[in-house]
Amino acid sequence: MAAAASAAPTCCQYQRREAFLSPLWRIVSDHLDSFLCHYEERYESTHGRLAPYVEKVLNQFLLCGDPNQGLTLFTCKKCNISLAVPFSCKKRICPSCMSRRAEDLSEGLGDALPRVPYRHVVITLPRLMGIRHRIRETPGLMRRITRLAVGVLSRYLVRQVRRQSSQQARPGFVVAWQTFGDNLTFHPHLHILVTDGVFLPDGNFHGYLEWDPTQLTCLLRQSIVTSFSKLGLLSPEAAEKMLSWPEERSGFNVHVDTRVDQDDRDQLKTLLRYLTRPPVAMDRLHYIENSGQVRYRTRKGAELWYLHAVDFLADLTQHIPPPRRQTISYHGHFANAFGSLENRREREEATNPEAPRSPRRAAWARLVLRVWQVDPERCPRCGSKMHRSRALIERHELVRLLKNLAIGSYPVRPPPADVPETAPVTYGAVGRRTRPSPQERISDANPPEHEEVSQIPADWDDWPAAG
Repeated sequence: MAAAASAAPTCCQYQRREAFLSPLWRIVSDHLDSFLCHYEERYESTHGRLAPYVEKVLNQFLLCGDPNQGLTLFTCKKCNISLAVPFSCKKRICPSCMSRRAEDLSEGLGDALPRVPYRHVVITLPRLMGIRHRIRETPGLMRRITRLAVGVLSRYLVRQVRRQSSQQARPGFVVAWQTFGDNLTFHPHLHILVTDGVFLPDGNFHGYLEWDPTQLTCLLRQSIVTSFSKLGLLSPEAAEKMLSWPEERSGFNVHVDTRVDQDDRDQLKTLLRYLTRPPVAMDRLHYIENSGQVRYRTRKGAELWYLHAVDFLADLTQHIPPPRRQTISYHGHFANAFGSLENRREREEATNPEAPRSPRRAAWARLVLRVWQVDPERCPRCGSKMHRSRALIERHELVRLLKNLAIGSYPVRPPPADVPETAPVTYGAVGRRTRPSPQERISDANPPEHEEVSQIPADWDDWPAAG
């Protein structure tokens, strides 16, 4: 169990710096208990009920990179040294783990997708009539909306192929649903990577089709409103009213302007990383410990000021997906049932059997290298690849090794700031919205506008009863 003290702490200290000193870790560590105690009275009316899995996910996030939870030993036989690497939480709220997940999808899927042109389609849903709140309460509705969107796009593309076998043609889809907007609002929407054409039964590709966003928006609105009405989520009167709204103010939108050429693999991989990005970017998050205030800068440059970190957590926890709920799915020609991506890999190996076999998932060490610019499998002395010896999870072994390495102690945190009694300042409400007064906002705050122009008469309610 001996390990060189000069080399072994290297990776452990690096992971501890990533986890223990990040602003998100400090916010959760300082204010998780206060957030859970105050959620019902401060946020349930505007953010809905707190999902039962949120507390467990946040507690596991606090253990990401913690050497006290377990270590994996890597050994270099030439130098006779070992490195101890802690485990990661693999939670979909963790920026570190989500970055590795994004690199995994970009490397694996970016090389397996056929070399054909693609379109990046973004589908957004309206705020009124309680559509987003229904999705907030029942996340499974996003799967239904995904199937409806894939059906609308498939029929739209297949109709443009004037051949006898056009009914058997299929476009390929990679669909990712996200719930966060640029300013942490609850904004459920779909990112769809779809082939700019269809695959014919004979294996040929018929591409470069026309895209009319106005027509697609109309077809998608009709499909979703009809489906929600059949499910009893919209009354017949509300459904009829939504279908009568002008197209440009309906709240539905289909963006199809982003196109990826068939040979531009770098843009394709960048887009795939974008599909699995975390809800919060660490370089735009700032936490003031003595006052508990949080400042978050959006991609467009707006500054979001939270009077207290519990308000920030209220917005952030809306974007934690349920456990084992897949947020990325494959449809059409890329569906798992057809095995198109795997068959392509097998054909390449049959053509060139001497070519190295590409694994379905990228190597863990290579993902860490791409994200953190540190290779945990490289010996810090000779630079050769180290061998994974074993994992340490037994408590007596961990205590002995951590004592030898002089690591494992948790950072001393200052007392957290008390939760203020003033009304919360949040940006991601999905229910009844309460905007803070100017006196309750920070003087130099410049939050974006919350309210949209109402699209329904004053005597209509945003929450119509089901028919």
